[in-house]
Amino acid sequence: MPDRTEWTGQKTCDYCGKTAATMYDSASKEGPWAFMCPECWKEHGFGKLGVGFGQRYDRDPDGRFFKTAG
Repeated sequence: MPDRTEWTGQKTCDYCGKTAATMYDSASKEGPWAFMCPECWKEHGFGKLGVGFGQRYDRDPDGRFFKTAG
């Protein structure tokens, strides 16, 4: 089984400050990359994932985030 990629940065949204079960490390329409909750990603992200756009991270029951897309 391949190793999972864990998010080790802060766990709160750079825009609104909340933590959700799914978070995005993504480029923003404003320019810089940000760690975003789903609502802020819909508003500030580009709406797609992958190289140059971003990654999706889902929270495990223990509170750690692991990459699930992108």
